[in-house]
Amino acid sequence: MTDTIQEFIKRLLDENEGLERENQEIMAKNMDCQVRIKNGEVEGYDRDQVVGVWGREISAYELKMQRMRKEEGNIVRREKQFERDTQDLLEYVRWISGDLSMLRDRARISEKVINDLKKSGEESVDSLMETLSVNKQKQDALDKEVDGIRAVIVAKEHEISCKEDDINNLKRLIELETNEKEIEIRRIKTEIDE
Repeated sequence: MTDTIQEFIKRLLDENEGLERENQEIMAKNMDCQVRIKNGEVEGYDRDQVVGVWGREISAYELKMQRMRKEEGNIVRREKQFERDTQDLLEYVRWISGDLSMLRDRARISEKVINDLKKSGEESVDSLMETLSVNKQKQDALDKEVDGIRAVIVAKEHEISCKEDDINNLKRLIELETNEKEIEIRRIKTEIDE
């Protein structure tokens, strides 16, 4: 899942670079056109034709903004799915914690039974030692399982933290790009109106 997020972030960054290059080209064309119009170098172009060209550029920008809004909607859906997955993971961790508690209780009960058998003298020392050894091995196996589950829990918590950071970074990136594009559109509309 982390690879998917990283791939998505890379795609957004590549798209952002492309938009920046395109924006610079359009700005250069715009400046060139403004200078030509001011200097009277453009023959056969009147104000309506220039406004038409700018209108097409604004339409292209607005189309890109719509695509970005759609992509933002996709990100919101992915974020909701991530939140559901996180809740499921937390429930799983709680369930595992309950099972660990139950396993510890079983190990304690086994130790108590062993101690009671030793005290009662109902079985021979060899049999008790064998039972103790078997129960000790079971306890060791349970302790290893508990340690393994703890490691899984720590890894999942770290993964959750990383994904939350990724989501926050994506939100900030989208917000910045959206603001920049809206400012550019307003600037171009203002120039057209003048």
